[in-house]
Amino acid sequence: MNLTDHILIATDFSEEAAKAYKVADKLVSSAGGSVDLLHVIPNTILHDEQMREAAKQHLHAASNGGELYPMIFNEAEIKLNALMKKHIAHAKRGKTFVKVDRSPARTIADQAWKGNYSMIIMSAKGKHESGWFRGSTTEEVIRSSRIPVLSVFEDADTLQNGRIIVPVDGSLLS
Repeated sequence: MNLTDHILIATDFSEEAAKAYKVADKLVSSAGGSVDLLHVIPNTILHDEQMREAAKQHLHAASNGGELYPMIFNEAEIKLNALMKKHIAHAKRGKTFVKVDRSPARTIADQAWKGNYSMIIMSAKGKHESGWFRGSTTEEVIRSSRIPVLSVFEDADTLQNGRIIVPVDGSLLS
């Protein structure tokens, strides 16, 4: 299986995540394949700053009998479809997925394994990360995934002709 046959991009809709879309589009444009997008809504919704902001935006609708999760879920689907249209070439577009789970990293790794993806691409840092290190979700996906994970720190412009170097030590695992 080629690493660009079926790519899953995990996104939190941050500016940092946009780097992953560019890399994925560049990889599939040069080598073929398709790209799917995944967003995981933490079910600890009231404890997450991002979700509290979304709750503020939908407070009026929720107070009129609507439920908060379906509204946030639908909004995430709309955002994923817009991102797909904006960043991924038409012929390379796959599916979009919105999941709700306590552990975004586990959900990302499980979706990639069960969906028979050849690679996960995600930003090294998400909305709430700062400094020089990878975010905790990215670190956990890298540690738990059974398929390759490309953690993107920079824009796609750093990729030359859609090529990446994959260091290996010669072992069966690598």
